Amino acid sequence: MGGSFFFFIESKSFEFSVEEGGSFFLLRIFESSRAALRSVFMGKECAKRLLTMLEDHNYSEPPIHFARTVRDGEIVFNLQLGFNAHGSFLMISELLHGRQKGFIVVPEQKLGSGWRGFGSYLRKALAPGSLAINLPPKLFPASKYKPPNPSQLRWCKANNPKLTGKQRLREGRTMAAEVTEESI
Repeated sequence: MGGSFFFFIESKSFEFSVEEGGSFFLLRIFESSRAALRSVFMGKECAKRLLTMLEDHNYSEPPIHFARTVRDGEIVFNLQLGFNAHGSFLMISELLHGRQKGFIVVPEQKLGSGWRGFGSYLRKALAPGSLAINLPPKLFPASKYKPPNPSQLRWCKANNPKLTGKQRLREGRTMAAEVTEESI
């Protein structure tokens, strides 16, 4: 089981990808911007400690200097506050045997909303069962999914393989409009 979801801050996108099964858990956080793709990989306990440190930083008086360290076996994670011409940011770096293995940079955005959003998505990644997004809606517990009535289904001209892409799009649009107008 596992899954992934995305979080966007300014021009950056963060992908939280979880792989789990039995006692195995791996959280991968990818940061992609126009120029680079960066990543950090960590286990569940390390991610929980990182979340605790991130929340301590978010909900306390913002200090001028902030740096915290988490050790997970041979890997060390640093969470530190930095400043540049664009504002302040949090850098999460992954060190293995004293060398930098990976890092991601989370910008502050307005009033720290970038950091808070990152923390909430990190919490969502750690919550059990929150990443079952690839299941069909009828398999979710307490779902409001109702299967369609077979008498209301029609063959759509947009499914014709002989049509070009623009024709399929046009036919699909008109068919969708007809179905929605009739169903109202």
